[in-house]
Amino acid sequence: MNRCLFTGRVTFDPELKQSNSGRDWLSLGVAVPNRKKVGDEWIDDADFIYVSVFGSQARACATYLKKGSTVGIDATLNAGSQGEGENKRYRMSLIASRVEFLGGTKQREEKHDEAPRDEPIPF
Repeated sequence: MNRCLFTGRVTFDPELKQSNSGRDWLSLGVAVPNRKKVGDEWIDDADFIYVSVFGSQARACATYLKKGSTVGIDATLNAGSQGEGENKRYRMSLIASRVEFLGGTKQREEKHDEAPRDEPIPF
């Protein structure tokens, strides 16, 4: 089984690109929260993961996502190599099978939290 599932926030505004064959794609950076225990203390940290998204999902991501958007990713891990001999380099990459838009940006959520809660709803 080759499946990676995670949620996090987009780290930069996605930019749609096209391959030489005309296929739409983009790279999506996602910050995934990660708590670590250092000594007796728990420290909040983040892992930064880059995912390639293709086709109609890439177009939707470019249209609707921006830095700070919350996403859920279902991806596969892909191993590849480049170069030959001593210059051969190996690289692991994630290819999105599915991208779910889980909510707004952090700024919009904070702004929503600042709204007065004791005002009546005007109906």
